[in-house]
Amino acid sequence: MGLQGITFEANYYNISMENVIQAPNASEVLDGCVETLADVFCNAVTRTANGQVTRIDGILTNIAGIETDGLDWSISMETEPADWGQLRFKWLNSHLFKFEESTPNAAGGIDVIDRAGTELGSPERATSSSNPHCLWIGRLMHGP
Repeated sequence: MGLQGITFEANYYNISMENVIQAPNASEVLDGCVETLADVFCNAVTRTANGQVTRIDGILTNIAGIETDGLDWSISMETEPADWGQLRFKWLNSHLFKFEESTPNAAGGIDVIDRAGTELGSPERATSSSNPHCLWIGRLMHGP
């Protein structure tokens, strides 16, 4: 069983975006209200008469930006066709070096939060992922 072909592919990305629109994280809004009493946070929190939180508005706002970079690579190969069929292998990999969100804070400054390796809704921002695949392409066997 010989190999018919091997392919290696690598892609580096470095993306920087400014004035990104995003809904704030509810726990960050509540924490910001409690810690700073700033209107920008507290106006988004609705409470009952006894102080119980009933709603936190996640109004879309402009954040300062997102910077991310990483590397995706893959290796694929297949065997030469044989009487029993053919095998194809593919190994997909991704590594996230950086995923930083810059958000305005109550003091008028910018907070930079490193989100690499954290799960925050969708998509997941794992620092590394690896997925091997194997496909058998069989041939129909006929009797004598």
